[in-house]
Amino acid sequence: MAIVKAFRGVRYDLSKAGTDLGQLACPPYDIVSPARQRALHERHPDNFIHVDFGLPEADDVPGQEDLYTRAAALWQAWLTSGVVKEDDTPRFYLYRQNFAATVGGVDARFSRLGLVASVHAEDFGGRILPHERTLAEPKEDRFRLTMATRAQLGQVFFLYDDPEHVVEAQASAALASAPLARFLDDDSVEHILWELTDPAAITRIEAMFQDKKCLIADGHHRYETSLRVWKTLDPEGKAHHATLATLVNRCDPGLLVQPIHRIYRGIAGITQEGLREALAKRFSVEVYPWAGVDAAESWLAAEKATHHAFLLRWKDSDEALFFKAPRGSFGDFPGHGTPWSILDLAVLQQVFQEEMLGIDPATYPTGTHVIPVHESHLVPELLDRTPENQFAVLVNPTSVEEIAAVARSGERMPQKSTYFHPKIWSGLVALRLPS
Repeated sequence: MAIVKAFRGVRYDLSKAGTDLGQLACPPYDIVSPARQRALHERHPDNFIHVDFGLPEADDVPGQEDLYTRAAALWQAWLTSGVVKEDDTPRFYLYRQNFAATVGGVDARFSRLGLVASVHAEDFGGRILPHERTLAEPKEDRFRLTMATRAQLGQVFFLYDDPEHVVEAQASAALASAPLARFLDDDSVEHILWELTDPAAITRIEAMFQDKKCLIADGHHRYETSLRVWKTLDPEGKAHHATLATLVNRCDPGLLVQPIHRIYRGIAGITQEGLREALAKRFSVEVYPWAGVDAAESWLAAEKATHHAFLLRWKDSDEALFFKAPRGSFGDFPGHGTPWSILDLAVLQQVFQEEMLGIDPATYPTGTHVIPVHESHLVPELLDRTPENQFAVLVNPTSVEEIAAVARSGERMPQKSTYFHPKIWSGLVALRLPS
């Protein structure tokens, strides 16, 4: 069974929609706040959010009239009226995102290219490698939406290894042509979409993926939903179990993982001096004036190759506590192998949070004591303005190589340890499923 195939995508007919794709596409549902959800619903009546992340209504009756039945009805209406239409032949799509980001305290510009394709959904343990754990509620939500619309609306983000850049070479002619769509989103990320229809190029790309393993970078809930959908639609496993995906080469210079920092609150009996003394027993500790997030991330980046390095700032403090330990100095943690144990966030979780602070790991999903923050510049503001917050810890980003090593070992990453930027948007291309 081919793992990656071209497919007939469903796309907006922008002439029918009467606007550009920037008014119609939306971020993936799982990063959309309630306020942004409402704003996107108001942006345009045909914005993709209406089918991908609908709003509940007071008189909803589950299974009869609810956000899933409304999504299905609207999706069918779009198909019938031609607002969206299915391309007539299988093809790949090329998805470039141009963006700015701060890495290690330094501002830079990036460009990332993805191949939008249909990936065969198969059980873990073979060609598909996960690195995150999933929750039942989001998967049930996506399953009900997928079965109602008979379409895959959101994408799974995969990584693959290709140092020879086969996709880029086969796509060069398409990338030199006029794009299908181009827009700038609210965060100043530029999104560009092309189609790749050349049969010879499609054949070469499909063949290249035959012996590749694909690592899920983002979209674990969507992938596991696709597994369940196809076990429902094709329990004997005879068909290509199409899963809408964007695949990015791990060798792409625009592939970026951002750090997810931590804010701590509600930890009883902790004092600045007591915590400093506890840290000094396991780490090298230094105190410096607080010079801002960029300076902190620059210091952390300089230490990453050789040390587990962290920066702690107490609420409303003008000091920063730097603590570090030689990389790998804590050995393997119980129940975990070396790839997991040498992660910075494994050390932070096992040594700092659970050993020193006594935080129960069962509280991580609820945010009782540990609040993840991926927007670095917001950390000081969020820390200082919220009464129950006590201190923040800034960390280095996890590397793609570290994520892949953990996935290959069969383990899952510590919770909230990866944030691939930018996200793969919804509404550029969708994939219809059998009725």
